Amino acid sequence: MQELRPATTVMNSNLTKVQTSALCQELGGGVKLTLLFKASIHGFTGAAFHQRCDTRGPSVSVGYNRSGYVFGGYTTAPFCQSGQYVSDPKAFLFTFKGDKLLKYLPINNAYAVRMTPNSGPYFGKNLVLMNGDAAVTYSNPGSCYISLQKKCTK
Repeated sequence: MQELRPATTVMNSNLTKVQTSALCQELGGGVKLTLLFKASIHGFTGAAFHQRCDTRGPSVSVGYNRSGYVFGGYTTAPFCQSGQYVSDPKAFLFTFKGDKLLKYLPINNAYAVRMTPNSGPYFGKNLVLMNGDAAVTYSNPGSCYISLQKKCTK
């Protein structure tokens, strides 16, 4: 006899195992990522994002484009809907070149993350995932974050 269970939707990250490992290594030993929200399942709305992600603590936000480009951001600040910028000296943006993690640091920690009620993750003025209730991503390279690789070579 089998137990009847409600149908559930399986959420899998589109990150490869190598990309997941690189992110976990960057975040420190023992870190395990748990998928909280997937716009293609829960909806491309700020409300859906905040319902599943607010007050959950440090988080990694990941986006993908049609070409397979992977990008995202990390913040230690729990998401909320205050409309204010939050200082986070540990925040960073990232992408991958092959399997190599490329990291971008805030120019000014005070503007690292913005807690916008009607959008998804909002990293400074550089990266917005889901603006309003639209499945769009905005980026403005160089305005609030700088490439760690450039910073190290100066």
